[in-house]
Formats: sequence, C-alpha cells, structure tokens
Amino acid sequence: MLSQVGARERVDQALLADVLEPNIEDRAFLSRKAIGWALRDQARWDPDWVRRFVKHHPGRSGLSRREALKHLGTGS
Repeated sequence: MLSQVGARERVDQALLADVLEPNIEDRAFLSRKAIGWALRDQARWDPDWVRRFVKHHPGRSGLSRREALKHLGTGS
C-alpha cells in the first residue's frame, strides 16, 4: 500500500486504487493507517482524486478517512 508514497505526481493512480480497494474493509490498525497515509500523500498532488476515492470507497475506517483528508480541509 505504501509502495508509491513519495512518488509525487508519478503515482500510478490505477495501481494505487487496485491495491487499496481490496483492503478498505481490513480492520487491522496498520492497514487502516497505511491506506490513510497513501491517500494523504497522494492528496498533495491530486486532491480531487483523493476526495473522489474516499467518497466512492467509504469503508468502515474513520482512521483511514481522517488520514486521507487531514490536510484537505474537508473534515472527517
């Protein structure tokens, strides 16, 4: 999930989504945190993509959502 963190604008968003989607329902703390970290990093380069991803993949984890939207001013 974290393989593309730091790749900036070179992130393969399709690959990122393919990796994150099957893990959205995972209840493991580190998985939920990693999803949020990956999305938060991507939000620096494409905030609209992250907002859409979070909207269409709500999952059960408030932690992932909070991490993803932390710096976007959209709340949790």
